[in-house]
Amino acid sequence: MGANSIEWGFATNNKGMVVWNEMQEKKSIEFPEDFQMIPDALIYLIRETDNAPVSFLRVPIVELIAENFSAPPKFYHLNPDRSRKAALGENE
Repeated sequence: MGANSIEWGFATNNKGMVVWNEMQEKKSIEFPEDFQMIPDALIYLIRETDNAPVSFLRVPIVELIAENFSAPPKFYHLNPDRSRKAALGENE
């Protein structure tokens, strides 16, 4: 959200897998002196047809800074979006 957001375009789903293989950089971000004050990064998976949120992941920026943004790649499980589950009538 806001001036420090980065968005990627939609990619095609091929047998349940989506691959972006894109790198985007954001320059000139001003951080507070206390890194604990930086909000977490929120990653959303959005459905292209209606821009509805499908799932999300919250990543603490402090962890990324501590790793100097150079840690080996990690796989994360995204959390289902509760509003989508409620709209579909699914139980939690």
